[in-house]
Amino acid sequence: MNVSRMYNVKSVEGKASELGGFLLELGRDMSIADGCEAFTCYQDTVDENSYMIIELWRDELAHKASAKVFPKEKMAAAKPLFADVGKSNYWKMFE
Repeated sequence: MNVSRMYNVKSVEGKASELGGFLLELGRDMSIADGCEAFTCYQDTVDENSYMIIELWRDELAHKASAKVFPKEKMAAAKPLFADVGKSNYWKMFE
């Protein structure tokens, strides 16, 4: 069963461009992870500090395993760019 993850994240004021670059790099790495079917990132048209990330995964296990793909040191280095990382759940398509 395919699942999606959606995140609303905000950059620290003045760091929108840096966070955007990090999210693009993260997306490139996640896109090649086993079970990742899509990774898209959007920037708010009004608030440049706000981003929406939408990921589509084969299943929850594939998403959880993807944490091994992206280097922990890169994630740690990007942490100061985030002002807020919203809560995210797994979502399945309702038909």
